[in-house]
Amino acid sequence: MSLRARFLAPFAVLAVVPLMAVGIFDYVHSMRALENLVAEQVEPILDRFVSGLQERTDRFSARSGANVRKLSPLFLMRA
Repeated sequence: MSLRARFLAPFAVLAVVPLMAVGIFDYVHSMRALENLVAEQVEPILDRFVSGLQERTDRFSARSGANVRKLSPLFLMRA
């Protein structure tokens, strides 16, 4: 084994491998934080959308006398 290989192998094990592990951990942590942030911001928007849509269907039902099914966020997510 050459002198270069003897110095390079411990460097790789002691420096590069832990650095890669920290990078992967931080990437996964950041992705989860971003997903949670998006979910927190989308929920109020979806609630406002559903309530506005419900108000429109209620007005339509009142004007036309039709029986329109009540909307729920779960119903909208299935569509």
